[in-house]
Order: sequence, then C-alpha cells, then structure tokens
Amino acid sequence: MDTDSKKDASPKLAKGGNLVPGAASFNREIELNGNAEWPPAKYPAYLPTWDPNQKFPPLKPYDFIDRGKFADPAFPNLQAPGLSFTKLTPTIGTKVTGPVQLSNLSSAAKDELALLTAQRKLVVFEKQDFADLPIDEVIQWGGHFGRHHINATSGTPLGYPEIQLAHRGAGDPSYEDFFGSHISSAAWHSDVTYEEQPPGLTIMYILETPETGGDTLFVDTAEAYTRLSLIFQERLHGLTTLHSGVQQAEVARRKHSIVRREPIETVHPILAAIRIIEFWEPFTLTPLKWGANNESWLRDSYCEALPSQQPGFSSELSWLQALGVKMFGQISVVQVAKDAGYDSLFLDLEHSAFTLDTTWQLCRVANMAGISPFARVPGETGNGYIQRVLDGDARGVIFPHSHTADDATAAVKMTKYPPLGIRSINPSLLEADDGTALPADEAARMLASQDAVCFIQIETEDALRNVDSIAAVPGVDVLMIGSMDLTIELGILANWEHPLYQKALRDVSAAASRHGKQWGISGLFGRPDLWRYATTELGARFIVGALDFGLFARAASANAKMLRSAVEPARDKASPASSQ
Repeated sequence: MDTDSKKDASPKLAKGGNLVPGAASFNREIELNGNAEWPPAKYPAYLPTWDPNQKFPPLKPYDFIDRGKFADPAFPNLQAPGLSFTKLTPTIGTKVTGPVQLSNLSSAAKDELALLTAQRKLVVFEKQDFADLPIDEVIQWGGHFGRHHINATSGTPLGYPEIQLAHRGAGDPSYEDFFGSHISSAAWHSDVTYEEQPPGLTIMYILETPETGGDTLFVDTAEAYTRLSLIFQERLHGLTTLHSGVQQAEVARRKHSIVRREPIETVHPILAAIRIIEFWEPFTLTPLKWGANNESWLRDSYCEALPSQQPGFSSELSWLQALGVKMFGQISVVQVAKDAGYDSLFLDLEHSAFTLDTTWQLCRVANMAGISPFARVPGETGNGYIQRVLDGDARGVIFPHSHTADDATAAVKMTKYPPLGIRSINPSLLEADDGTALPADEAARMLASQDAVCFIQIETEDALRNVDSIAAVPGVDVLMIGSMDLTIELGILANWEHPLYQKALRDVSAAASRHGKQWGISGLFGRPDLWRYATTELGARFIVGALDFGLFARAASANAKMLRSAVEPARDKASPASSQ
C-alpha cells in the first residue's frame, strides 16, 4: 500500500519520558548531518517520518493464504553446505548460521521459511543484507507471505508506510528520563492484536544498534497453554476478550505523532487455532469484556502480559501459591521467594512488627521481580492505614476477623476506587510523561489496572455462618479461610480431618462458586493432600504454603543434622589425649 503524500513532519527535539518515541523526540537535521556528539545516520532512507496528511481507511478483510502450507516439511530448499540449525529452547527459537541470504531465497525456500517459523515461532539469521537493499525490493520480498500491515501510529521511511521503524533519535533524552523513575524497561506485549486480522508473520532486521542493551525476550504462549491443567484448558475454550487500539492512538497524539487509521476495538477468542501445525495459542489478554459466568474466574486466574508493569492478581497467576512473610523484612526475601517458585507474598502486618516503610520496600521490589505482594493488615484497621498500604504498591489487602457482610462491605470501600469504594487516588498515577494530566479515558484505564484485590478472611464462627452473604458483597474478590483461628473458634485446633473443618472447606467453596468469587486457604501447612483436595475438588485458587520463619527453621535443623552426621564419625575416632 503506497501513499502519494511526501510531506515530512520534523518538529524540533522535545523532552520525552517514555521509551516509545514519537515525532516530538526526533531532530531530522542532526540525524542527517550529525554534530559534534552524533555521526550522521548510516541509513538515511530509513529515517522516520510522521506525515499528518497520511490517512488510510479501515483495513478490509482478506483471504490470507499461509505459504507454509505449500512447503516441503523436509526443508530441502533451506539446506546448504555449512548451514546449521540450533534450537535456542526446546519449543521456541531456532538460530540459523552459515552461508544463506534470505533476500536470495526462491519461492519454494520462502514457503519453507514460513513453515519453519510457524513451527519454531522465532527464527534468527545472522549477517543478512536487507538493510543495504533498496526498500522497494525489501517490500516486494515480504509480499510473498501476504498483505503488508501498515501500523497506525509508528514512524515510517518517507514513502514506505509498510515499514514500521523502532527508532531512537540522536540526542533523544527519553532513555535517561525513563530510567529516572524505572528500574526495567521490560514489558510483555503482542503487536496490534486489536486488528481483525493481526499480522501472522513479522520480519525484523537491524539497521544500527548500540554496543550494549536492546535485549528482547520472546514467550511461547502455546507451550504455556499446554502446561495448564486439562480443566483449566477447557475453561478457556469459547471465551473471548476485547483488544483495543484506542490507547495506542491516544499516546501517539500526546507525543505529537500521527494516527493513520482511526483506532478500532475487536473481540477475539482467547484461544486461536493455528491450523497449519495444529496447536492452540492464546492471544494476549486485555481483561475488559468476558462472559458473565467467567468474568471473575478468568480475571483472577489467568496470566496477562504485563508482569513488569502491573504484576497484580488480575494479571499474573493461574493458581496462586504464597509465601507468608512475618519475620524477615529484608528485601532479599523477595528474591528467595521468586527463585523458589512462589507466585506471591503474603505480608503479615497483623502478627509482625513490620512498619509501613518495610511494607513499601517489600511491595515495590516484589512488583519489580514479578511476584505479587498482598498485605494482611491488623484487625479494625482504618481507611487511612489501608490507603497507605495500597499506595505502597500492595496488589491487594487481606482483612482478618471479618464477621458479617457489613464488615466485608467496609473492607471493599477501603480497598476499591469509586463507585464500589472510597479509596483515594494517588496523584502520581494520573500524570503523563510530559507532566500533564492523562486524558479521561486513559486515566480510567489506569485506575482499572491499579484496582486492588479484596481478601476477606473466614476465620470466625460468625464469618463461617455468614459466608454466603459475605461472598455476595460486590467487590469482594477472594474468601480466604484462616485455618488456625477458625479451628480455635470451632474448638478443634489444628484438627484438619475433623468434620467441622472439612465442612468449612465445602461451605466456603460453595459460597465462592455461587457468587463468582475465588477462595483460598491460609494457616494450613505441610498438608499437600488437603491442598490437592481443595484445589482439584473444591476449586481453591490461593494457598499460603509456608511461613518464612518455618522454612528457615526447618532448613537450619536439616543443615545441623547433616553437619552432625559428617563430623560425628571423626569425633568418635578422636582419642581422649588428642582431644585435650
């Protein structure tokens, strides 16, 4: 698709604050001619332009023909003397080294490349010459695989909107500005899934790169799907989700970029069948619209692609296993939990001496590490205290000693933004990169992404008796049995086989199911048989598996026993004389 417009938009260099550049952070004169600090661009034909007059109509559906269907699965046309294929991981990524130029491939070899890419999801070739070819030839080469997709907002080479550029301008301070307030730039995403027919194949080639940095991670979502339980897989079939291009357009306009096509929103199935090699692959999730029967289950269960930015309960986990933290307030406990394989931290402010400062540090480090921090607050805690825990980036609050639906309603009010609650807005959340306020729609989405999870602990006889009305309260997300306190109240302390405790598990599970809520267990340690029963038979999704001090004590005891077993034989052999 060509454009007749040749007008070049080149505003002066402006201060940025985001790693996605736009016209406001680009200076064409410096790029073309260089200066004392920056050399001229090596590939001036690829410098980005943002033509405000470049407008395209909505994309029309078309019949896509996957070229991999015509390929010989033995890949005879991709074979050559000295060529080697190395798998980067078992299921995704192949690196091809040796004497091959993709630009010279025959049609049959291109078909085989399409099949290889479908099978391996990512294929990497070294020392290719695309950057040195005329752009016309590159576009013609890529047209073998299907219709070119024209990005709605990205900068493109003059006259070639089919080429999407990832470009950082000479002298652009966005990088430094961004890392003034961020530790990592990692952000999982899939490009332009809001299109009715998202691109099926992306061809990336490098023009110029810095000496260090620029690493890119790719994830195999098909493999992630296969590792789910069969029950979980079945629940995903038939569900849909909304993919939106509205935010991309809003950000582009704020950065003085362009919007070539008006943004659209498309409902896709969560699972798309890739017919050529017959596997199911999940789309990136944007949890805005679900079926009514599946909304809370999927929102609280499945993994969205934003772990580095919003590693909260609604976007990260299927089954949640937590490490309870009571004793060790050092931030190193976060990495220990992450490396051990826990999904979340249960920060216990009720039974510990943790300060708000310690809680903030643990929460922020946990979010950076991609492990969800939830804070249990002291009973009868006021709204101001809850507010400060949430402003410290706790992804949810656990309310102990709740008795009635009124208690649950009060907890929701302190946890949720209006209209469900009265939680105050942290002003820093709604400030754009340039210091201005976010547009209303974007601000609303930001608050939705920051919504905290409200846990109500069922640990009293009153709460157990009222569990159905508690579960019915709008905004209550998780019912969590506090096993120790509950069995004390029931007069069966730690008697996990007692019919009263077993009935409590069933009653809480039934109430959660009736009202579309999740439920979990805390205070039940070292009982994988009951964890398995609760999760597989009763649908529990949150298990507090251990406490930090208990893990440390058991590890220390085991280490001491190991040391004794090693040194006692030597001690037994020592004579009285030699030991004096």
